[in-house]
Amino acid sequence: MTRSTSSTSSPLGVLSVLVLGMIALLLSPRLASAQVATASINGAVGDASGAGVPRARVVLRNEATNVTQTTTTGDTGTYVLVNIIPGRYTLTASKEGFATGTTAPFDLAVNQSTTIDVTLHIGSATEAEPMRKVTSIVVLTQWFSD
Repeated sequence: MTRSTSSTSSPLGVLSVLVLGMIALLLSPRLASAQVATASINGAVGDASGAGVPRARVVLRNEATNVTQTTTTGDTGTYVLVNIIPGRYTLTASKEGFATGTTAPFDLAVNQSTTIDVTLHIGSATEAEPMRKVTSIVVLTQWFSD
């Protein structure tokens, strides 16, 4: 009985596999994550008793460009604003039956996550009441006076 042996892997076959592997690697999405170049704000809008104010309007306004980003609080009075370009901002919270609350201008930096809780008091929307506290989780803690 005669046995025949042959090599199934040639240098050309190995080279083809390597070239195809390199092409697949180049065409696939990058696995490395880039640094986030934006900031975010989260918080809660509540009434004087501490209960959450659902469906309150929250508006973030860039002081330099006047560009706004708006959201509405959820059922528990919480909100989140993401993908915010770093800069100087004011935040306003409003709801029918309550005086509008507005922060003093504050700065947001790259990768900063800030919490701003707002207490709204009974009154008309035309009454403006400054918000008192801006707490930053990552960078700073600021207190704003009336």
